[in-house]
Amino acid sequence: MSRGALLALGTVLGAVVALSVVVLIRGGLGDAFRSSAAPSTQDARCTWENSRAAEQPPKRKKVSGIKLTPAAGSAQRVVNIDADRDRETLRGIRLQSNKPFPAWVKPVHLEIYADPLIRTSDDKLETVSFPEPVFIPPRLLSGGRRLDFGICLDPSNLPAGRYTGLINIEGPAGVEGTTVAISANAKDAAWFWRGAVIAFLAALTTLLFKGAADKRLELATPPTDEQPNPPRPKWRTAFGKALGDLQFVFTSVIALGTAFAALYTAYANDPSWGADGVASVFSLVVTAFAAVGGQSLLAGLRQGGTSGP
Repeated sequence: MSRGALLALGTVLGAVVALSVVVLIRGGLGDAFRSSAAPSTQDARCTWENSRAAEQPPKRKKVSGIKLTPAAGSAQRVVNIDADRDRETLRGIRLQSNKPFPAWVKPVHLEIYADPLIRTSDDKLETVSFPEPVFIPPRLLSGGRRLDFGICLDPSNLPAGRYTGLINIEGPAGVEGTTVAISANAKDAAWFWRGAVIAFLAALTTLLFKGAADKRLELATPPTDEQPNPPRPKWRTAFGKALGDLQFVFTSVIALGTAFAALYTAYANDPSWGADGVASVFSLVVTAFAAVGGQSLLAGLRQGGTSGP
C-alpha cells in the first residue's frame, strides 16, 4: 500500500476513534450537566411534609376495629431514577380498610411519615440517607373503604445506589396502621461515560498492539545458520502495516463495537450502577478487555514482542 493510501487510512481510523471519544465524552458531560442542573419542579400536589402531625379528631369521637392493609401492587413500590435526577412522584398508592371509616374521619386525621430511606446496595459503602419525601395528601374513596395517596421524592445530588425504607400510615386511636415498602434505585451515568472512555481506549490500545505484534511476526526474517537471531522489524513499521491492513481495521471496529455494547448492557441492566464508585469503572475495563478477547490478544502480543527493538 502506498504511503498516501496508508496516511489516508490512518487519518480515517483516527477520525473514527476521535469521533467515538467525542461522542462518549459529550454523553458523559451531558449527563453530568443534567445531574447538576436545577432540579425539576415538584408536583404541585405534594403538600404534606414528612414531619406533619395529624389533626386531633373531634372530642368524644372514637374509631374501633379498623385495620388498614396495602392493596395489590401497593405493598412494595420500586422507582428507578434516571441520570437527570428529576423529581419522582409515585402516585396511586392504595390501602384497603376492613370496614368503612366513620363519616367524621377526614384525611387530616391521618398521619403519613417515612422511616429513613437508607442506601442498602452494599454494606461496605458509606451510609447515605435519601432526602425526606413529601406526600400527596390522602383521599378516602369507596365510602371510606379505600385510601389513596402519593409519595414525592427529590433525588437531586443523590449518590448512586439502592435505597430502601418504609412509609408508615396511621389513623386516629382505634385504627391499626400499616406500612408500604419503598425501593429507589439511582445510577451514575456520568461515571459510566467516563469509565466507558477509559475502557474504550484500553481496548483500542490492546487491539493496536496485537495487530502490530502480528505484523512483526509476518515481517520477521526467518533465522538462518549465519543469523540464528535476526532482528525483529521496528514497532513503528509494524504499526503502519497494521493500520494499512483493511481486514485488521474492519475486525477492530467490530471488536470495539462489541465491547461498547457489552459495557452499555452491563450499565443498562443494573439500576443502581456506580454505587461502588471506582470499582464500577474497573469492571467496565475488565468487560471491554474480555469483549475484545483480551487474553488471546495478550498471548499474541507476547509472541510478537518478546525480542527486538
